[in-house]
Amino acid sequence: MEAPFLDELMTPADDISVIRGEFGGGWQGTFCGSLAGIVSDTASRSDGSIILPAGQGDTTFRLHLWKKDMWEWLRASRQKIEEEMVGSPEWWCFSPSFYAHYVTVMPLINRYVQGSVIDLGCGLMPFRDVLVQREVLYHSLDLRPRSSEVTYVGDVQHMPLLTASYDSAICFEVLEHIPHPSQAVREIHRILKPGGVVIFSVPYLSRLHDQPHDYFRFTIYGLRLLFEEAGFEVLGIQAKGGIIAFLGHQISTLLLSIGWPVWGVRQAVWFLNKWLITYWLYRMDRALKTSDFFALGYVGVAQKGH
Repeated sequence: MEAPFLDELMTPADDISVIRGEFGGGWQGTFCGSLAGIVSDTASRSDGSIILPAGQGDTTFRLHLWKKDMWEWLRASRQKIEEEMVGSPEWWCFSPSFYAHYVTVMPLINRYVQGSVIDLGCGLMPFRDVLVQREVLYHSLDLRPRSSEVTYVGDVQHMPLLTASYDSAICFEVLEHIPHPSQAVREIHRILKPGGVVIFSVPYLSRLHDQPHDYFRFTIYGLRLLFEEAGFEVLGIQAKGGIIAFLGHQISTLLLSIGWPVWGVRQAVWFLNKWLITYWLYRMDRALKTSDFFALGYVGVAQKGH
């Protein structure tokens, strides 16, 4: 039986890709990944520090400082928006990728989640309220909790949970951050009851994020192999969205980060972003089926045998 999938796009990871180096005098610099070409003609020491060519130091130093400040500001702004908006239905209108993630995952949650469910790598638990309204028993687990309401603190690779203790599990944008994902998937299989279902997602077209704990990008074939080797029956895996929605996410992040601090401007920017970026680019991405060439990510459903 195939799961009911939509041709939507997956949520990309949202932290900033950086390359770290050390300049003379002990200054610690942070380089945006897109600046790699600027320093491509530099030499490096065995400890990873960078030696700038003569005449390049002052300009490059100032440029890196500016980029460092910009990326840190964007990251802080993005995190503040998330903390204020998570739990609201409007949160899923943040960008084309967020919206597509929501409208893709919700039919799967409505179809497969029942009884007791555990949210693995839960973050700020954006699906908690939705699941609680369905009158399921909701628990959560995270290695580094961002909320005091997380049920368990632990590693998905070695969960402090009893065997066959949950009817359902969700695991969104987590497997790429786990050093040994096959061990994590075996653990998910262990904690599910016979016939239990896990809904999972991973990014594919995504910048580096949460460094240094960003280890993998999975293809649809790699995901199927990963879950089948752990003993699951894979009910369905599909690419969701592509490069248009990915680029739209970057635009949304920039616009909302600029407008968010100012009351009044915040509401205007959110409205314009929602209707002109999120909805419009989401529909364009679906219509052009850019995932055929540039898959942004995958969502899947797998079931433990009875």
